[in-house]
Amino acid sequence: MPTTLQPPAMTAEAGDSQITSDKAVLSSVLLPSPYYKDTLIEIHHGDCREKLRGKLVDCIFTSPPYNAAKEYADHDDDMTDDDYWTLISDVAELCYEIARPGAYAIWNVPMWMGNRPKKYVPDLVRVHVGGQGWDFCDEIVWVKGSLEGANAGGSAWGNYPTSPSIRNASEPLLIFRKPGGSPRPISDVTWKEWAQLTVGVWPIQCEMNQKDHPAKFPIELARRVLKLYSAPGETVCDPFLGSGTTALAANN
Repeated sequence: MPTTLQPPAMTAEAGDSQITSDKAVLSSVLLPSPYYKDTLIEIHHGDCREKLRGKLVDCIFTSPPYNAAKEYADHDDDMTDDDYWTLISDVAELCYEIARPGAYAIWNVPMWMGNRPKKYVPDLVRVHVGGQGWDFCDEIVWVKGSLEGANAGGSAWGNYPTSPSIRNASEPLLIFRKPGGSPRPISDVTWKEWAQLTVGVWPIQCEMNQKDHPAKFPIELARRVLKLYSAPGETVCDPFLGSGTTALAANN
């Protein structure tokens, strides 16, 4: 599949995909007329609030736009707070409708938004996603690099030496589960992998090449999420596909 897609932040895509590597099997998750389709992946390009319909999915992994005024091709990343949180609530509700009972939904979100006083985003996401019926389960902290040399981005000089402003070198993964259903064994995870993946801090180098998309996460992040929260033959959905990393991770 193409690796340089730039669907807007409000794009129902590959999860749309449903993918399989040893994870996920393709079937029609959304509306007809996909933007891209092969034997394993299906992408629908457009506002995901208009696309998220159809067959039940087994796992959702997504990273919504952060409303940080990044330059997307056709998405306004500088929405009002009300419009932004309405978007998050709407997508969480639609994901709930297409998720099977017992399915997991993993949201990669920023730690905070805005200038001082900053808004602590995980609490707001728990309110707006949990308000659509999802049960909050766990949180994983993605450290962008090694624990000793994490990549915080930006510069420390602007606030030196009188007004320290912390440059965040981590992002949370918020784990939600749809009530009901029975736990499914994940047959392709070894005990060693299970022990490693269930530690709540994941040091993973951030994606350095942002040329074809302004906010890519590393494929290793998606690989670990799908390894832990989906099983072979299951359908994966990403309502904010971005450059297609979720699709690639599942397909690989």
